[in-house]
Amino acid sequence: MKLEHTTQCNSCPWRKDASLDDIPHYDRGMHESLGNTCMASGLESLQDHSWMACHKSTANKRYPCLGWLMHVLGPGNDISVRLTARDISNIRDVRLIGRQCTSFEETLRHNDGLSQEDSPTPQDESILESEQS
Repeated sequence: MKLEHTTQCNSCPWRKDASLDDIPHYDRGMHESLGNTCMASGLESLQDHSWMACHKSTANKRYPCLGWLMHVLGPGNDISVRLTARDISNIRDVRLIGRQCTSFEETLRHNDGLSQEDSPTPQDESILESEQS
């Protein structure tokens, strides 16, 4: 298995510097319904559950949300996703941009008036520019 995209989207809801307003056709109800993709951590995460798709996915092409993926592999401690991720050949190539939300609930916020600490660093900006060229 290989990830088609390895750099986090500009408007990923897991980015603290992204605005939900930048997600085309954003639907808060749909966003709230994705809470089941962030199950309890540890052994409780071994239950079957859905992966969060990137908002750029289509009906024909599904991509995992990189912000979500790296959250559940790290602090979200989702063992079932960790087991699956062992088979992702380019998982080490994933690049997150800027500060990340620490919980699913935090992704639901509207982040107007971003603080300076939530903005991407110059290194983040150069990663984004190289990915877009």
